[in-house]
Amino acid sequence: MVEREGTVLRRTPYELVFGPDRFEAEVFPAIAEEAESRGTRGLGPESFIMLGRVGNLLRDLRPGEGRGAVDGPPAEAIHQYGSLTWHAWSFWREGRPVWALSEALVRYLIEDGRVGPWVFMPPAKAGYVQLPRHRLWTRVEEDAPAEPIDGFHWTWREADPEAGRASPRIDLLLALGLRPGRAGLSVIEVSATPPPGPDGHWADVRARDEGPDFGNILPGGELQDYHGIVSVAEVLKLVSRCFHWLETHPGRVIAPTRAESAGVPVEVDAMPDSTMPFRAAVLVEDGPA
Repeated sequence: MVEREGTVLRRTPYELVFGPDRFEAEVFPAIAEEAESRGTRGLGPESFIMLGRVGNLLRDLRPGEGRGAVDGPPAEAIHQYGSLTWHAWSFWREGRPVWALSEALVRYLIEDGRVGPWVFMPPAKAGYVQLPRHRLWTRVEEDAPAEPIDGFHWTWREADPEAGRASPRIDLLLALGLRPGRAGLSVIEVSATPPPGPDGHWADVRARDEGPDFGNILPGGELQDYHGIVSVAEVLKLVSRCFHWLETHPGRVIAPTRAESAGVPVEVDAMPDSTMPFRAAVLVEDGPA
């Protein structure tokens, strides 16, 4: 029997920005239809935003005073909204797979998650991994205030020379600063091609020149067991360790369930529980349900 370790799914960026009813019933199927009619191969964010239906959608959703899901200057926010929409559409098309990682598992992955030989591979072509609340922090810019990382969207595309892609590519979108009362969120985009060879991943890299990788970045944060991310290398290191765990420990991933079945009280100022099905990845295999 697998121990839940208190894992619960909070409301996701997908639910916050793309209220599923309209987008899943009308918008996303229409985008898929246009992409198919154009014969688009391995649609990426650059070509995605060139679709007519996507352009119309982004104009409708363009940030204005008091509007916009992504915080920031209007031009930058539009670009980020396009990337967020692409990830959300890819996520919907893949069946909306979500994994919520437990506190104990994330602590292990950060502190002792060495991998060794392994070829980087995500558990699905697109999905979302949610991290424990307030466990990892980062900044969208060096002088910006630190924000907690809710989790990350990813979209994976295999190598396709005919589509102009000689190597596989992982596109990531970190979601930051989700909280009740805030209309939007902050995002960080990362794209990379996995390194070749038997160590074709980033899980074992040394990401910081000084101090431990994932070291705290908040004053007094070490007292709360907070950790931080300050570089792209740390993002890729964390993602590699998450994906490796999901691949190599299927017995410690609870079958899809719903957030309300976890029976965990909602913390003060936390996002409300999600109602989406999800998988809970845990460190401890045996224990009470």
